[in-house]
Amino acid sequence: MGAAVLDCRHSLHCSGCSLHQDLATPPQYQQGRLFFCNTLGLPDFPLVAGHLRYWRCRAKLAVRGTAAAPLIGLFRQGSHQVEPLPHCVAHHPSIQRAVAVIRQAMIKLRVPPYQEASGQGLLR
Repeated sequence: MGAAVLDCRHSLHCSGCSLHQDLATPPQYQQGRLFFCNTLGLPDFPLVAGHLRYWRCRAKLAVRGTAAAPLIGLFRQGSHQVEPLPHCVAHHPSIQRAVAVIRQAMIKLRVPPYQEASGQGLLR
């Protein structure tokens, strides 16, 4: 199996994205392999990878910004700054469509997003 590296446009900032790593031999596979082979004495086994795109079917997303320009996405790693995810390769396309619909509804209905400093806002 060749190296599987995904083009994740936001991965350098996204706290929920670990797809910027080389998926051909992830550390978890190596750790599991060592445990099963060395500790339990089982024979070596190959890595069989599942779908590398659109596997995340549930997401708890943060909402910030303004009613005129809401931001919906995940917090940047180590912060509470929202990173919008319009091209996320981990999120299922249904999540992308739902975010677009919610964002447009917020703009149309002038729904104020949560403001962390004041604790104000209707959508978090």
